[in-house]
Amino acid sequence: MPNHERRIHTSDRGAAINAQDYIIGVDIGGTHIRVGVVSPGLDLLHEEKISTSLVAGANAKERLVEWLSDYINRINLKIKTVSVGFPSNINKNRDLVIITPNVDGLENLPKSFLEENLNLPVMIEKDTCMLLHYDMHHHHISKGMLIGYYIGTGFGNIMMLDGKIITGKDGVAGELGHIPVLFKDDVCPCGQKGCAELYAAGKGLEHIRLSHFPTTHISEVFAKHGNTPEVKGFIENVAKIIVVEIHILNPDTIILGGGVLNMDRFPYDLLIEKIHQFTRKPVPESTLEIFRSEANDPFSGVIGAALFANNGLSERISNDSIG
Repeated sequence: MPNHERRIHTSDRGAAINAQDYIIGVDIGGTHIRVGVVSPGLDLLHEEKISTSLVAGANAKERLVEWLSDYINRINLKIKTVSVGFPSNINKNRDLVIITPNVDGLENLPKSFLEENLNLPVMIEKDTCMLLHYDMHHHHISKGMLIGYYIGTGFGNIMMLDGKIITGKDGVAGELGHIPVLFKDDVCPCGQKGCAELYAAGKGLEHIRLSHFPTTHISEVFAKHGNTPEVKGFIENVAKIIVVEIHILNPDTIILGGGVLNMDRFPYDLLIEKIHQFTRKPVPESTLEIFRSEANDPFSGVIGAALFANNGLSERISNDSIG
């Protein structure tokens, strides 16, 4: 498939490769799809990306496997497994991508379709889970109630208890971005109205830019307009959505990340201030532990996908097993 961007690291030139130990990590986003070869030591030996628009639309499933097959053939290694993070609803058994609101055409995608076309074992999971694995590894977190918030085009959310993903009865727990907001009826790509991510994620930020700062590029909104009521109101929206889940689950730790938080001069201190402001006192506000995500490199999701595959986290918690 054309128009891919490619980087090869010196560590994969002339290295002795045990092919059975290498994993291909894939991170599917609303803007880009990234892929890479990850070593057992978590070295990213080779990476590549394409615009998601090259896959989205008619025949999206076929286009995706065409690109991945081409990549696998070009790197010419016998890979152990392929681990894919989708910005999607995935069923409880983690063998079917149900719907991907921000990537047209990636719905009702069986894992078996990927395995049959790639001729490799495949693991699929929410993209936020892959990012959280990256952050868990970095921050050495394995116990307790952990929630990740990864705010990009949409409002990514993932919950874990003692290292196990909370999936819910149907596998679609953690859709915080699709909680309906009172008195809002804008239509979300998911088909519902008034979803939180329309007002507290990249979509909401873009709406603010178009309405109030149309001559400013989206990447400069915080740098140029961070002190305006509109942008401060956006930060409050983000904080309030986060606090909804804090009050429901009373987590040990939360991790904050995603493309919006990585934008130039994002007011992170203001977000922390608002989270504490809106969280009930004395607890859980006084005991809440907050980390900023270390998944700042665009290929962190690729490494996280490899971590997920290595950890073999096939055991998940359903609603009826939470005590």
